[in-house]
Amino acid sequence: MRWLSEASQQFELLNW
Repeated sequence: MRWLSEASQQFELLNW
């Protein structure tokens, strides 16, 4: 799932 990959990156920025 491509969107999952992009979402995971944004989640990392929000989960810092």
